[in-house]
Formats: sequence, C-alpha cells, structure tokens
Amino acid sequence: MRRVFTYELLDAGWARIRVEYGEKYYECVFSYLYDSMKEFSGAILKLHNRVKEASVSFMDEPGEFRILFHLDLNTGFVMVTCLWHDETYACYNKVISEYKTMFMFKIKLYTLISNVFDIFDKTYIEYGEKGYGERWGAHPFPTENYLKLKSVMERIEYFN
Repeated sequence: MRRVFTYELLDAGWARIRVEYGEKYYECVFSYLYDSMKEFSGAILKLHNRVKEASVSFMDEPGEFRILFHLDLNTGFVMVTCLWHDETYACYNKVISEYKTMFMFKIKLYTLISNVFDIFDKTYIEYGEKGYGERWGAHPFPTENYLKLKSVMERIEYFN
C-alpha cells in the first residue's frame, strides 16, 4: 500500500510530516507548540466513528499546515485538503478561506486509517512513550488514541 502520510520525529521538539498523493506533495517541519499527533490520531478516529469532518494542524514557527478531512458516508472516501497559513495558530482566529490550498485528493477511509496507524505504530515501536516524550518535549505520546487505532486496525484486518 502506498504511503500518503509519512512522519519523522526529529531533534528535541521538532518533527516532519509529509503528505504525498500522485505528483503532488507538501512537507512541513513542525514544533511541539501544539499537540498535533494527538489531534491527528483523534481526527482519524472521528472519521472511523462516522463523523463527517475532522482536521489537524501542524505548527511551524511561523506558519501552520492544516489538513481537513471530509468523509463521504455513501462512498467511504475521504476528501483530504492540505492548507497553509503564514501565521502560527491561525486555526484559532482565521477562517478557512484565508488559508492557501496546497492540494486536495480523495482516499478510501480504510487506506487513510491504515496509513495513519502505521505512523503511530512505527513511532511507538521505535521510541516508546518515554523516548517520544524525551524527544518531543511538551506533549506525551498519545497512547490512548494509538491503542484505539490499533484496535480499529485489528478489527478491519479480521474482516478483510
């Protein structure tokens, strides 16, 4: 399965997220200013629970990379919209129309869940809760969401 999202934990307080679909991609190095990984896993769990819209923000210094997810309950596809704003924490006081759209694509919900779970699973295996906390700093590894995603993946794999 092709990786759409890749994640790399860098030096203390920094990480890299890359979104790639077809010929288009966007990569952002983001900081610990915001608990992006908890929000990311939470957004994917919302989609799994049939919530039609979710989002995640990754804070650069300065700037914000924001990903919007819109689930079509009839088809099981998720429209993914990648946005950029030059201000950090724009999600708190800016409307979506003030963001620059980088690109958009559709992906099956199962593929999205699987891809995001793989990010968390790889990170957990490589660093564990303690190592993640030492490298990331302000926010602990989102263990509760990781375990929920793991449970979702086990059920999906059982029925496929």
